[in-house]
Amino acid sequence: MADLHLPIQLSSIQPQQQGFVLLTLISPMQAPDLAPFWFADFRLDVHPEIEWRLFALQAQVNGSQWQLLGQPNANLDWSAVRFLSAQAVTKWSEPNPEQPLLLVAEGLKIAPILPLAKLRQKSQASTLVLLHSDAGFAFAIKPARFLVNTAPPEAIGASALLEDWKIANRLSSQNFIAGCAQMTAVEMLGYWLQAQSAQIGTAALANWQVRLAVSPQTALSCQALLQNAGLAAKIY
Repeated sequence: MADLHLPIQLSSIQPQQQGFVLLTLISPMQAPDLAPFWFADFRLDVHPEIEWRLFALQAQVNGSQWQLLGQPNANLDWSAVRFLSAQAVTKWSEPNPEQPLLLVAEGLKIAPILPLAKLRQKSQASTLVLLHSDAGFAFAIKPARFLVNTAPPEAIGASALLEDWKIANRLSSQNFIAGCAQMTAVEMLGYWLQAQSAQIGTAALANWQVRLAVSPQTALSCQALLQNAGLAAKIY
C-alpha cells in the first residue's frame, strides 16, 4: 500500500475547545481507499511537526473534502498549505453489528473514533465508547444523558455529539476535568471489565468486541487486562 500524498488547499479553520483546531481542506483528487489511513498520523507541508487526525471525509464532484483535528497550541497561518501526507497503518475493519462493541480511544485518536462510532446507530447491539485525554477534549463536556452503570460514578460527563447519535460514552483524564473519571484509559477499561463481568457474567462478556485507538504503551496494558478477561482487541 502506497503512502498518501495529496495536493490540498485550505477551506476553513474552526477553533475548538482546549486549543484544538478543525481544518477543512479541499483536494482536486478523489479520496483513496481510506481503510489503511483512517487512523494514520496526517501531516501538512506547512508546520509538518504538528500531528493531525482524520475526522471526516466527503467525496465531491471534482475531488474530496477533508476535515482534520489537531492541537497546534498556537495561532499559526495555514493558508500556504499545499500537500497532505500520511503513511498507511492497520486497516480499519467494521465490527459485527450484531455483537456488542466497546471502543476505547485516547488523545488525538479520538477524532477518527467519533465518526466510526456513528456507524453503530443502526445496530441493535450495545455500544460503549470510553474516551481519555490528559490535554483536554476538543468538545465541550456535557452532563451524560445515558445511564452507564459499568463506569466510575464520578464519570458523569459525556460527548454530546456521541449522545446525539445515541451512543453511550464516558470520559477520563488524569487531570482534574469536571465530569471525567480521574484515571488512565487502562484504569477505565479495568473498571469496565470488572463491573461488566459482575453484571452479565464472564460467558456473556466474551461476546463483546473491543477496538483500541490508543498509544502503543496503553495498548500493551489494555491487552493484558483483556486477555485476563478472555477477550481480544483490534488495535489502531
